[in-house]
Amino acid sequence: MSLMNEKVTFQKNTVITDSIGNHKNGWEDFYTCHATIGGEGMASSKEKEEAI
Repeated sequence: MSLMNEKVTFQKNTVITDSIGNHKNGWEDFYTCHATIGGEGMASSKEKEEAI
């Protein structure tokens, strides 16, 4: 098993303003890094979370 083999992106909820001044909620990438996913007894876990 390789260490630090998964790219992880953390996002934050922000207010986006369009060209005519309308406001709406959106997601903005906040921080991206590489990490080892899983751990002792969970090495086969492939969890993925997405907000739409």
